[in-house]
This record gives sequence, structure tokens and C-alpha cells, in this order.
Amino acid sequence: MTTYSVTHHHYPYNVFEKHFHTESTSQLSYGIIILNHARDSLDKLLTKPLWKNAKIRGCADGGANMLKDFTFKLVNADEKNHFIPDYISGDMDSITSTTKNYYAKYNVQLIHTPDQNATDFTKCIQIMLERSSLDVIYIFSTFGGRFDQAMSIIHTLYLFPTIELYLVTDEDITFVLRPGYNHIHIKSPLRGEYCSLLPIAGPVTSVSTKGLKWNLDGNTTLDFHTLVSSSNAYDEELLKSDVADHVEVCTEKDLVWSMTYNVNLICA
Repeated sequence: MTTYSVTHHHYPYNVFEKHFHTESTSQLSYGIIILNHARDSLDKLLTKPLWKNAKIRGCADGGANMLKDFTFKLVNADEKNHFIPDYISGDMDSITSTTKNYYAKYNVQLIHTPDQNATDFTKCIQIMLERSSLDVIYIFSTFGGRFDQAMSIIHTLYLFPTIELYLVTDEDITFVLRPGYNHIHIKSPLRGEYCSLLPIAGPVTSVSTKGLKWNLDGNTTLDFHTLVSSSNAYDEELLKSDVADHVEVCTEKDLVWSMTYNVNLICA
């Protein structure tokens, strides 16, 4: 079995747990991007502390419509004024004139990026990384709607290997595991029941795991022609442990990891 010198640590739930109800002194440097059709994920996980503590906030084209609709549902006028992005970028084929006019009142920068060789999402990340040094970007989106757009979003996650990109959708948090050992820290009130390992970019050989209900032994190849690890779950002993807090995945290539969250537990 191949051994690696690199261990990647992933904390997908932490920022939401820390910033759900109160301010936090967390030193994590993170950005937030809103994509089109992100309505449900915004309703479930976007909070005032989470937004305030972000180093930079951007909307990709129609994502600005989603953010405006989200804020218009808030009762308190101060809260409505709180959720203002630093910029809106894209080819501007989805943002409405009403949304443009609304954010113009707050002097939000509108950045027209007409290049059709990259998606609005990809270009929005590029702008964010040009402006800020970040540890993580949280992207509010959805996997509902058009299948090709969902795949395009996953494709973008592969394009930025030097930064952690967490895709937050209606029920899941999805990100890319990099070659080597990956420790996914799961001890959180937000932890859901299911997780998956998906070889979307092609076959991945010699995958091994620890801490799952159905572990892979290192002799397994994940491949859409043969086997994917969907609807997996966590080992009961790991969940009961007071010491162990993570699932370990060893992979030789990039591999998509998706995990559900349960917002009801943290709202209780």
C-alpha cells in the first residue's frame, strides 16, 4: 500500500457551528460566494455572524438575486442592510435589473466578466483570490435544477487545489479530497447521517478508509464503471468515541467527498 507524507485536514462543519448563534473569535480566514438557486442553503445556514466574520463576500451573477431574496424575508431593517456583498461578478445574464438597482444603493461593485471560456463561478473565485488571502471559501449553491450546471460546479472545485472550497447545498457539504491522507473532522452537532466518495474525474485506485460503516481496504478502485461509495455512513465506534474525531481517507488522486448536515440539531 502506498504511503504519503501529506495529511490534509478538513473541518467542513466548524465555521457554521462557531458562527450559528453568536460571534466567534475564530482566526479562520474565509470567504463566502453565493451562486444562483442557493435559496434553500442560505435559509438553512447563512447567519449574521457567519456573514460578518467573512473576510470577503461575493455573488456570482444570479446569486445576487438569491441573496436579495434572502434578505428581503428578514423582518429587521438592520439585518437587511447587513447582508451586502463586496462585489457581484459574472456575464450578467441572470441578475435582474431590480437586484442591480438594489445593490447600487449600497455601492456594491459590479464586475462584468464576459469571457465564456470560464463559468461565472470560476471567475468569481478568481476575483476573490486576487483580492484576499484565504484559508477556505464557502460556496452556497444547490444540486437541484439542471444536471450540466451541477457538474460544472463540481468541475470548478477541481480547478483550485491550493485552497479548500466547501460547496454548501440544500442537504450536503461537498469538497475535493487531495492525494495523500485526508482527515475529515466530523464531531459536530451539524453532522448528518450519510457520506459519499465519488470518483467524478475518473477511476481512483488503492483507496483506503477508516471510520466508515463500509470501509475501503486499499485494494479498492472507485470507478463509475464498477463501484462508487455512495450512501455510506460513519462507524458507530467512531461516533461514540470521546477521542477520535475524524474519518481518514487515503487516495492517490483527487476524489469528491460529500456529507450531509442536520441543521435541526444546531438550532435546538
